[in-house]
Amino acid sequence: MTQNTVDLPLFCPNSLILICHGSRRESWRAPFESFLNRLSTMADPDKIYLCYMEIAEPMLADVAKTMVERGQTNGTVFPLFMASGGHVDHDITAQISDVVALYPSITLTLAGAIGEHPEVLAAMAKIAVAEVR
Repeated sequence: MTQNTVDLPLFCPNSLILICHGSRRESWRAPFESFLNRLSTMADPDKIYLCYMEIAEPMLADVAKTMVERGQTNGTVFPLFMASGGHVDHDITAQISDVVALYPSITLTLAGAIGEHPEVLAAMAKIAVAEVR
């Protein structure tokens, strides 16, 4: 384990699945892919995934298929959304149910939206204040 490596079980039991809305525009997807690349330097990149709720690929079912192929049985679905709402509370929850029905050997747990985390809110406040100076 290198100095910059974080032990993945601190994040989740096995796999971390980042999920965001999705867009046809590559430029929209770039920050999420950059975030994935950054996380991949901190933990096992074979256990960190990025998927999209709709429009773009891969989708959650694609990630689950890869997990099954790799023998990974547990994952935390981490919404890269500012807040919980219809997409997180209903759409993503429904996708998780569908995926678990399709791949009964895996267990997926839904985490809270990243934008609701106190540290994210604090970082955003600092950035907002810096913008008006």
